[in-house]
Amino acid sequence: MFADDLLLFGEASTKQAECMMDCLDRFCIASGEKVSADKSSLFFSPKVPISTKSAIQDITQMRITTDIGKYLGFPLSRKRKPQETFQYILDRVNSKLANWKANSLSMAGRITLANSVISAVPLYPMQVSQIPISICKEIERLQCNFIWGNSNPHGYHNLSWDALRQPKLCGGLGCKNLVSMNQAFGCKLAWQIVSGSNNLWSEVLCKKYLYREEDRLLHAKIGDSQLWRFICKQERFVESGTKWRIRDGRSVRFFIDIWILLGERIQDHCIRQLSVTEKGSFVSDWIINGAWDYAQLGSIVSCDIIRRLFAFPPPSVDAGNDLMIWGGSRTGIFSVKSAYHFIEKPNEMLAHPCFKLLWKWQGAERIRTFMWLAFQNKLPTNEWRSKWSSSSALCSYCNSQVESLIHILRDCSFARNMWVSLVNPCAYSSFFSAQLRDWFHLNLKNEIGQTDHFSWDLVFGVGIWMLWNWRNRSVFNSEFVRPLSPSAVLLRMIHQFVIVDRPGGNVASNSSDHSVWQPPMQDWIKVNVDGAVSLNRSSARCGGVLRDSTGSWVTGFSSYLGICEPQEAEEWALLKGLQLAWNLGLRRVLAETDCKNLYDLLIRDCEECSLSSMVQQIKEFSQRPWDLRFILISRCQNKVADQLAKDCCLQSNFIDSCPPSLRSLVLQDCMGFNSPPSSF
Repeated sequence: MFADDLLLFGEASTKQAECMMDCLDRFCIASGEKVSADKSSLFFSPKVPISTKSAIQDITQMRITTDIGKYLGFPLSRKRKPQETFQYILDRVNSKLANWKANSLSMAGRITLANSVISAVPLYPMQVSQIPISICKEIERLQCNFIWGNSNPHGYHNLSWDALRQPKLCGGLGCKNLVSMNQAFGCKLAWQIVSGSNNLWSEVLCKKYLYREEDRLLHAKIGDSQLWRFICKQERFVESGTKWRIRDGRSVRFFIDIWILLGERIQDHCIRQLSVTEKGSFVSDWIINGAWDYAQLGSIVSCDIIRRLFAFPPPSVDAGNDLMIWGGSRTGIFSVKSAYHFIEKPNEMLAHPCFKLLWKWQGAERIRTFMWLAFQNKLPTNEWRSKWSSSSALCSYCNSQVESLIHILRDCSFARNMWVSLVNPCAYSSFFSAQLRDWFHLNLKNEIGQTDHFSWDLVFGVGIWMLWNWRNRSVFNSEFVRPLSPSAVLLRMIHQFVIVDRPGGNVASNSSDHSVWQPPMQDWIKVNVDGAVSLNRSSARCGGVLRDSTGSWVTGFSSYLGICEPQEAEEWALLKGLQLAWNLGLRRVLAETDCKNLYDLLIRDCEECSLSSMVQQIKEFSQRPWDLRFILISRCQNKVADQLAKDCCLQSNFIDSCPPSLRSLVLQDCMGFNSPPSSF
């Protein structure tokens, strides 16, 4: 029952029909309401005889229908062809596109509408049903065409749909693969089933399907409901995404269960055949005196597993019971977002640090979108056009060099004259010699401008956007004349943007207190820690430094961790730093880390499964009789600990005095510098 809509279920017989009508009559007498026969209908199963249908219709005086319609926006009855059942989704997308004028919107506006409206239309029905792949692909095609502003299916797209589906840090727009999104929603239902959810719907499905005599937990047979079949199709994702979080290690089998490598068992990394006893052994069986039994394991498993165990804290009897968690997220808590990324597996090889700087750029969205295309060299220059047409590849302004994108934005005489008046002369060499991507990274990350009124990344972004616009207007409008002083026009536009459009906007502020290390208060000790993982994830290290209120070195440490994830390295660093401070008898400690995920876990009340054993140990330090505070800092304030972690060799050691290689960094922190002064 929902509002004034009521669904009654019963056996297709005259006795049941009379019983239903008697119930409705009694309800009407008691409430004063009346059932509208014209607005009511009868729906029968396919194999009900015609004679039975007619008899029931005579009793109820209601019309017979083959389609109940939608309930809470979802179709209750299915047609023989799934495409026909969910055609309404495609119709909704087309109706929205018909009301939008793509040509009158900027590309930034089209991207926003495509990601927030078009891709959201099918999300509601796909939470409980498998949407046909053909419907998903058609919606993606319409979405892609709308983003590039053309209705022609064969129109040119600067980037493919596969590229747009990549995360923003990998060069895409974060557009969703609807098939994978549908599977992620199915994983949510499957995860609630296998993790023992007590929701009514899961109890009904479990009672009906889960307790059959089957070897597999999620297994569908012919005749099972479409919802159950939809859930069972996600079995492989749930199985590969589930892992154990080790506490006491008594219920997890060392070689058979998934606990140290997501989706992989240790038995697949053994260098010899396992005995029956070894196969049945638990994680706790491989601990001797509180440490891993490397002597025995070294002859069984590969070196990679040994190095991973080196970074894995051994189980403890006092840590509690082992937990089954979702391995697709850092916290172990399932979310549709983490399931989607687990299914999609974005291409991390496409990641570039400049993408993060680009999407954090504080300016107009249309300019940021232009910069995204320019960074990937996807703008239609004369050089590009000459490859598929007979047009000239030369620059239309200087008419002497090939018009590449870097030529338009920097090397053309018009652009060069503008930049010469804006860029600091000390940076001329790197500014005018870098390749396109390196040039973007240089300008978005560094303050190399001569003006003190605006941050350089803002000047650079608006500058290249205006250069591109001036070029286009001169090409397509013969009456347009480029400004004689482009730098003055540029600064006036930025001034208008910052002062009028966005009061208190992106004005340069190089003297922020959040960019330099601050010494602790009197009688306090500050512990700075950091973790470091190699690019190929083949090794991990951590380091830390303890300093007093004068900024003087008290002690430090660096440790080799083996193989682990970046956040695990950060957890090891903080744990080792706190252990060192406690063992030295220090009782007023400020612990600083630049890992926001770890900091959030420490200051918030989190679910038990979201805490690793190391985070649990770190939290236990807060219960000890001392003053301990956790502080989140920026990377600029953590340079010494970062260098200690990176300089660590294949062993752990404590450093009682400041190493010569770190003296300049420690001195900078003491004096409040953000970068080395010229006298160092």
